[in-house]
Amino acid sequence: MATGTPTTFHFSISGDFPNRRVVLDLLREEIIGSSISTALNSLGKSGDDCAVTFADVLSTANETTLDGIVAAHTGKLVIFEFRGALTVVPSEALIVGLLTFDVLGGIAMQPAALEPLSSDQVIRFWGEVKSLGTGGEIQVVENASGTDTIIATFSIPDTSSAYQAVTFDSTVSVQAGLNTYRVEGRLNGATLAAVRFASLGIFRRVVFLS
Repeated sequence: MATGTPTTFHFSISGDFPNRRVVLDLLREEIIGSSISTALNSLGKSGDDCAVTFADVLSTANETTLDGIVAAHTGKLVIFEFRGALTVVPSEALIVGLLTFDVLGGIAMQPAALEPLSSDQVIRFWGEVKSLGTGGEIQVVENASGTDTIIATFSIPDTSSAYQAVTFDSTVSVQAGLNTYRVEGRLNGATLAAVRFASLGIFRRVVFLS
């Protein structure tokens, strides 16, 4: 059985990382979540050296992506304190609007129970989406005292018509009171798109230095 050629890249913690610090768990997530398709074998650091090993040789494009990840790595570990989640799209909701947004689902909740209200709150959408073509969008609209405010917008990836689990995060500042939150979608150039098994959650983001 053919195997790849494990390839290791070495980076200077003091010279290549902007804050001269590395959080390996965070760096791993950043690499795995990137467009690099080659499997990540291991990460390690010793003294000033940070070693990143892949299962095979990287393409030139993937090397450039890796360099960008290292250059953007802050070395700050972000912890999300869970504040609750609610189902908004329990079953399949097809998106048919070309440029206007369709309402796919919604909830009513009282963010005052999520004190303190501040800009360190993150709204998270997670569920399954499918799309044929690019351009599809999902937005979350807060209605507080009769006023609509778009608080988050996400792009739907082209999944070649197959459902794919996704998670989207957006920093928000929600309004106190009993509000409604709608999940809406539009094609915006995609041939088809749909959402199912989707939820919204609110988290409080806490940042720690390594």
